[in-house]
Amino acid sequence: MNKILFLCIGNYYRSRFAEHLFNWLAVKQELNWLADSRGLALEQGVNNVGPISRYAAEALAVRLVNLPDDEQFPLPASEQDFQSATRVIALSVCE
Repeated sequence: MNKILFLCIGNYYRSRFAEHLFNWLAVKQELNWLADSRGLALEQGVNNVGPISRYAAEALAVRLVNLPDDEQFPLPASEQDFQSATRVIALSVCE
């Protein structure tokens, strides 16, 4: 199984959206890929409430992507995350 790692600052908006959308599409297309996501500076998300942004959750719902009932809270990136990833994609804020 190939693994893709999506990165953003807080693992709350962009990387979580990308992780769930990618996994949903990978299952539909029967791809041998699994996505995960992490954050590089979780401390910057002091106002983040809950495991995932409501905006990300709403955008996924519009696309009929269901979130698991036990959705994890944001996680910081570790060396192991980078070593186990086949590909790493960093997501940036659009300005």
